[in-house]
Formats: sequence, structure tokens, C-alpha cells
Amino acid sequence: MPSTHAVAFDHARPPQVILFNPARVLPTRPVLLKLARDTQLVVQGDPADYHYRVSSGCLRSLRLLDDGRRQIGEFLLPGDIFGWESLDEHEFGAEAVTDLVVERFPAASLAERMQRDLATCDDTSRHLAAQVRRARQHVVLLGRSSAAERIAAFLLDMSGRLASGPDRTVTLPMNRIDIADYLGLTIETVCRRLMDLHRTGVIQVDRSRIAILRPAALQVRCCA
Repeated sequence: MPSTHAVAFDHARPPQVILFNPARVLPTRPVLLKLARDTQLVVQGDPADYHYRVSSGCLRSLRLLDDGRRQIGEFLLPGDIFGWESLDEHEFGAEAVTDLVVERFPAASLAERMQRDLATCDDTSRHLAAQVRRARQHVVLLGRSSAAERIAAFLLDMSGRLASGPDRTVTLPMNRIDIADYLGLTIETVCRRLMDLHRTGVIQVDRSRIAILRPAALQVRCCA
């Protein structure tokens, strides 16, 4: 099975690719689950009996707030693991952003495999550390950054994880509402800031396809 990767994103330098081979981590026969777009995989508060690895598609973790709003914690892409940080129950729910295929395995199996195999422990630790790093940077974004900085950082992150081609074109699997709930903004603000970047020639927007034409300029906006 070919290696997949996770990206550790840093505003001040290009993303770092962390190689991760899920075949060395997961049980030999994980349960394969297929979900349609917007289907729930895990409900917030469910017992944390299983972990999930994204095989294809995009998964969002989310938490419902007391006032009825939702906060998206992260977007998980192929190779990412959901639920590994949970203890007795899942603090975040999980839903399919797109049609999704995930591998489900018992929560205890990851720890057991890591105890038996030092190489697996190293690979897994580095991969999960990349997810932790993105989560921490997301907290900083929400607490310290302007709307323009949040949008720029998000596009750079997605570019590092999804972009292909010389123009660094990104086809975003999530919609504008998802982006707004991830960045703690309104959908109007997200759309307005994307159009600002489009008008100034930093990016080119065609619905879900975004080409980053001037990555250096986007980086400046991210770190302003």
C-alpha cells in the first residue's frame, strides 16, 4: 500500500510533509465504512471505542455549542486519523464533507501496535504530531488573527495538503459555510475576503476551484 502524508502547516515557512504508512499502523482487517456526503460518522458524546482513518474523501470534526452554533475543529483528508485523542467519549462529532470511505479499528489496537513496533510508533507519532500542530495553529488563528489572515492561512494550508499543478490549484471539498464555521467567521465575510483576493490577483476563484497565483502575496497577508 503506498504511503499517504499529512502536512504540518506553519505560517512562516512552507508546509512540511510527514510520511505515514497506514498499513503499518492499522489492524490487518479494519472495517471499511462508506458514507454519503453530510452523513454522520460519530455523534458528539459517543463512546470512544473506535478510531477512524480517512481512506478517501474529506471528514469534518465538529462540536455543537450551547447556543446551537457549531464549531468545526478540523478537516481530515486521506491518511488522517479521527478519534485518537479521545478518552472515554468523543468530544467532537464527525461528518462526511464529501462521499467518504474510512477504515474503523478498535481504539486499543493503535496503542498496542505502537508498543510492539518502534518503527510504527515513530511513524504514527510524527503523523499525529502534524495533526496536533495544525490544531494548535488553528487555535491561534481563531484567537489572534483578523478575518483576512484567517482566510489566507486557510488557503495556504489547503494548498499544502491538496494543491496540484504549477498554478497550485486547490479544489476545496468543503463549502463556504464549512469554511466559515471552521474559521469562526460569517459566510458573508468568507465570500467577501475571497473576492478581495480574487480582485487583487492573488488567487483565482471558480466556485470550489481556487488557483493560488501569487503565493508570496498570500503569505504576506497570512502573517500581517
